[in-house]
Amino acid sequence: MDIEIAKLNLAPKVVVSTSDLIIHDFFNGKELSEDDFIHLSCDVNNNNNNHQMVHFKNILPPNKLGDMVATKLVKLHEINCPKEFNNDHTPMLWSSIDRMIKHIQKKSWTLPPPFTMEMLREEVEKVKAQLRDLPLKIVTGHGDFKPANLMASHDGSTVVFVDFELSGPNYRGFDIFKLYRRGQLPTKKSNNDNQNTKEEEDELCLPTNNEKLELRKFVSSYLSALKINSNKNSECASSSSSSLSSSSSSSSSSPSSSSLSPREENKLLAEVLLFEPLTWLEASIFFLFALTEDEEHQQKWSDLAIHRWDNYMKSKNKINFYASELMKIE
Repeated sequence: MDIEIAKLNLAPKVVVSTSDLIIHDFFNGKELSEDDFIHLSCDVNNNNNNHQMVHFKNILPPNKLGDMVATKLVKLHEINCPKEFNNDHTPMLWSSIDRMIKHIQKKSWTLPPPFTMEMLREEVEKVKAQLRDLPLKIVTGHGDFKPANLMASHDGSTVVFVDFELSGPNYRGFDIFKLYRRGQLPTKKSNNDNQNTKEEEDELCLPTNNEKLELRKFVSSYLSALKINSNKNSECASSSSSSLSSSSSSSSSSPSSSSLSPREENKLLAEVLLFEPLTWLEASIFFLFALTEDEEHQQKWSDLAIHRWDNYMKSKNKINFYASELMKIE
């Protein structure tokens, strides 16, 4: 699958591929971060912003990075399901969680409080049931589409994806939300040595209005790219019998977000926001899995698992809320 993805210029070129390993060509660029996506519309010269704002704001016009990523993500999502899955379209989200839970069961004594195997299985099965009958699009997904798994060239001219270990059939909403989820553990305040209060820790994990705005812009870019591909496919199907005018070709190659209906945007946005709790649940189980493999750093993995679990519990009501919104729009 990596070779096919690389041929579409979605990932660095594959130079070696065996049953044991895959080696990609060197990509001269920079690993992206949450700030590259969350703060796209912030003022570069805003002195109140203490983030390292260099990134690509001096290179790319507003939203250009999001547009490039959305266009390439659509290409990935439209790849036919790899043959190694044998037409099994079970989302990788569930198959990977199920595998991790089976592995954790073998060393269940390592689970830190408040976790129990019954608790993990119960929540997973409950969420599976909540999603089962919803009109959620399953695509060839990345599976771990966080900013750190994207790289941009230093001149900002291109973006590539890396780390396709969890790629396969998956929910497109899961891919998109993970790009905009804030996943870091709260850290000490920069102006003193005191830990953040509980309220401040919660605030660090909740989406700000700016983040929600950037997510909506990305959803719009994604849908525009989807329309471009659909138009191109329609043109290819009809070009054998008729030629298109240059003006028609030009207009179909770059539809603006204004050609999208609010209904289309709201529908995909609800589909994406529904997956916030799932990104936390999957991450919590992953860190519990990591704990069974690396007991030397038990406290580190335990803290990460509890942090993600707390955020899952705080956000899990959004599944029903956005499921209801999605069905209203549908």
